[in-house]
Amino acid sequence: MITFYPLLHRKQMRKDRNNTMRAISQPLFPGYMFLCFDSSGNLFHKVECCEGVICFVRFGNGPAIIRDSVMENIIAACFKLGVENVDVMEGNTVNSYDERILSVINEPDSSLKSMKLVAMIH
Repeated sequence: MITFYPLLHRKQMRKDRNNTMRAISQPLFPGYMFLCFDSSGNLFHKVECCEGVICFVRFGNGPAIIRDSVMENIIAACFKLGVENVDVMEGNTVNSYDERILSVINEPDSSLKSMKLVAMIH
């Protein structure tokens, strides 16, 4: 199984100390992890039963399937923004990214970011 869980690193002013910054990391897509695996076997149900997993994003009866080109564009946008990635599949070739992906990544509101992400992959 291949996973992609992008983290955004930024500096934030500390509330307890004036003029002091601290580094924080937060998920680029809060509440979402991208998985690549063969869903025809038992692995689908095993993943759903993992601690912390609520459910898969679904379209119809099965999990949402993201086209390779869309995933490559998401990964490319993350690399261009300097987002740390976790377990990105080696060998991906990335050519470009489009404005829809950047609008999802740059959306500050978590709820809107989630809605834009689901709309984009559907």
